[in-house]
Amino acid sequence: ALEDPNTIFVFQTYVFSPVTQTISMLFGGDDNGSAWVNGVQQGSATILPPEGGVFDLVLPAGVPVELEIAWFNNCCGWSLTLVTQDTQTPLDQVATITAVPEPASILLVAIGLAGLAAGANLRGQLRFKNQALQ
Repeated sequence: ALEDPNTIFVFQTYVFSPVTQTISMLFGGDDNGSAWVNGVQQGSATILPPEGGVFDLVLPAGVPVELEIAWFNNCCGWSLTLVTQDTQTPLDQVATITAVPEPASILLVAIGLAGLAAGANLRGQLRFKNQALQ
């Protein structure tokens, strides 16, 4: 449950931008946490914005960027805020970016679809051979 004391919660997504840009992010909450971009720690925070942690989210054009927030709950519920520093806009509402599935999931879906197509092709070939034998 999200109210579990002495628990770390990890939120992960990939952010995609069609244009190169840097978005200054502000994050914080109760009790404390850290932000990582592509596996590199960007900052930590122990208080709610506007006094929370700040980091730059650098987005190269056309390249998914991994964003991960790890948050510790000491007790008695928790909160987490991640917004743009300039306008306090939640990240998922910034018009020039998209949250995307992590790349491995996309690859797994593609492999699954290729397997289904190959299976359908093989079934078609077997059906044709069975008809030829009759």
